[in-house]
Amino acid sequence: RAVAEEWKSMSDEEKEVYKQRAGQEKIKAAVAASRMTGFMVFQQEKYRERKASRPWEKIDLSEASRAVAEEWKSMSDEEKEVYKQRAGQEKIKAAVAASRMTGFMVFQQEKYRERKASRPWEKIDLSEASRAVAEEW
Repeated sequence: RAVAEEWKSMSDEEKEVYKQRAGQEKIKAAVAASRMTGFMVFQQEKYRERKASRPWEKIDLSEASRAVAEEWKSMSDEEKEVYKQRAGQEKIKAAVAASRMTGFMVFQQEKYRERKASRPWEKIDLSEASRAVAEEW
């Protein structure tokens, strides 16, 4: 609520800074999404699977990357196509999310980061905080 109140009390000039940054964030997100490949989707999935199956084990990224690359190379084109299609879907989702970025969202993210930095021991419930901000908004 404090974030929403602070946003409401800001002048249009102060808000404009965040609106411009939102535009920059949209561009960055669109560029990042456009680079998503089927291999990247496959790699992320494999890392998550390994982490879930052995959460206590630290992953050696260079070793894991080699293993994932070898597995990818051994797959058929049909098997790879599933991941390529998912990459296309991820690109669309990221582009949609980026297009919805607003100045207020950039401001809100900045406030969350500031709070987390000032009180790292405190767990921030983002869904609860977002709901409160949305109600105020």
